[in-house]
Amino acid sequence: MPNVLTTDMFIYLIDSRRYDDAEALVTPDITYENSRGSVSGWPAIRRGMDALNCFSATQHLIGNHLGWWDGDHFAGKTYCIASHMYERDGESRRYEMGICYDEHIVRFDGALKMKHRRLTLLWQHDLPTVAMPPQIFLDAMARLMPATENG
Repeated sequence: MPNVLTTDMFIYLIDSRRYDDAEALVTPDITYENSRGSVSGWPAIRRGMDALNCFSATQHLIGNHLGWWDGDHFAGKTYCIASHMYERDGESRRYEMGICYDEHIVRFDGALKMKHRRLTLLWQHDLPTVAMPPQIFLDAMARLMPATENG
C-alpha cells in the first residue's frame, strides 16, 4: 500500500523534529482537523508543529493502515498510539493518546502527498514514568534465558 510510506515517513519526520522536511509529503493546500477545529495550508500546519517542542520526545506507533484507491486519490485510516514525554514538578511523565487518523492522499507533481488529515482521539492518559526496578528485569530475563552449565 503506497500510502503507508507517506504516512509513516510523515510521522517519522515529526518525531525526529524535522518539521520542515515534512513539507515534501503534503500538498500546499493540506488541511488538518481535530476536535478543536481545522487549519489549512502548510504554513499554518507547520506553525502548529512547534507546539510539540514542549515535549522532550514523542513517539507515534503507527498501525492498522487501511484504505482504498480511486484513481489518483486514496482515502484511508491509520491507527496510532502517540506517546509524549515531558517533565512536571521534577517528575518524568508520559501523555499518551490512542488516535485514528482519517487521511486523504493524492498523486501530486508525480508523488504521493497528504491532502487532508483528521485526528480522532479514541482515548488518552497522563502517567508518571517510572524506571523499571532492575531486579524485575533480571528475574524476567532469567526465566526467558535460563543459565546453562557453560554460561
